[in-house]
Amino acid sequence: MTTTSDVKGQDDLYQQAASEYGAALARLARGYEADPDKQRDLLQEIHISLWRSLEGFDGLCSLRTWVYRVAHNAATSYVIRQRRARPRCW
Repeated sequence: MTTTSDVKGQDDLYQQAASEYGAALARLARGYEADPDKQRDLLQEIHISLWRSLEGFDGLCSLRTWVYRVAHNAATSYVIRQRRARPRCW
């Protein structure tokens, strides 16, 4: 069960990660997506994934490592979904 203090800690950790690595996450999104509108969508998905994932952050790795792994996984999933959604021409 998630308590209010758990969410507060998760929010604080997210704020720290977004502050320290926000510019790097934006660069990562630009690397995965060329279209500026889709870049913003991807960056938003990365931030949502990061916030959700921090509930399970146990500190066994650095926050930086955690942030980049979550961002990479979110971006990879985004690219796969985009490819599947494209109509195929035969």
